[in-house]
Amino acid sequence: MKDNNPMLELAALIEGLIKDAKEEEVFLGEVKSGYPNLKIKFKDIILEKENLLISSLVKDRLDKKPMYKNDYKYEIKTGDTVVMLARGDKFVIIDKVVSI
Repeated sequence: MKDNNPMLELAALIEGLIKDAKEEEVFLGEVKSGYPNLKIKFKDIILEKENLLISSLVKDRLDKKPMYKNDYKYEIKTGDTVVMLARGDKFVIIDKVVSI
């Protein structure tokens, strides 16, 4: 019969929580194909639309037309870097990164 020591079970639970906390959740990816046909290079793989979600704030900015002829338009285009959150088997694009 297996010994179910509660202290060992607690230690295993704590070890699992620490492992989960150490796992990265925020990632940077390089845009290989711009919006709306997004493809993002992450490590050695290319994430396609099926693997991506986009925050509603970013989507609203992307879909907004400039008010004036020379007004700035927010874009996610080839070569840009984006910040992503990992959620299960999907990556959520939360913004793009620009230099200062």
